[in-house]
Amino acid sequence: MKKIAGILCAVAFIQGCATGGLSRTGPGYSSPGQPSMEPYETAESSPADISSSGHPESITPEKSTIFRGPSSGDNAPPPRTSPAVIALIGQAEKAEQQGNLAQAAASIERGLRIAPHDAKLWQKLARIRLGQKRPQQAESLAKKSNSLARGNRKLLFANWMTIAESREQRGDKKGKARAQQQARKYK
Repeated sequence: MKKIAGILCAVAFIQGCATGGLSRTGPGYSSPGQPSMEPYETAESSPADISSSGHPESITPEKSTIFRGPSSGDNAPPPRTSPAVIALIGQAEKAEQQGNLAQAAASIERGLRIAPHDAKLWQKLARIRLGQKRPQQAESLAKKSNSLARGNRKLLFANWMTIAESREQRGDKKGKARAQQQARKYK
């Protein structure tokens, strides 16, 4: 019985860690890019009834709740940009206009720590890296943005053009042509 209680405590602890400290405002709430908290049920799992003393009173095979992650067919609207990220974008644009690309990159990187699934932020950082003559990193960042773009044709076009420019900076004429060909698919 003590082993079962220990296992249940460990599972509860791990589930608590898995939430990443996100606050929820209601049942089924999940932030953009996070797994959906809408449950579905499976057979042959065993939840425990816990008494007020914290010890399991009985364990019976029943249905348990498992949470689904986002499906590949999600047609959810793109996540809204938080005010903090908007402010950081403004700081980055100001720094970029002043020619301070390092500060612009730092602001966008801070924004990415807040909103790591924001494809537009990855695109902005890719463009800054191009300006810093870091074409390999620019291409990688543009590809990351592509993976998060969710069919945003304008953003996909911009990313492929960034990839083309990064290849041009590296002297890869054939690679540039291939990237431009990809970009034309989204124009």
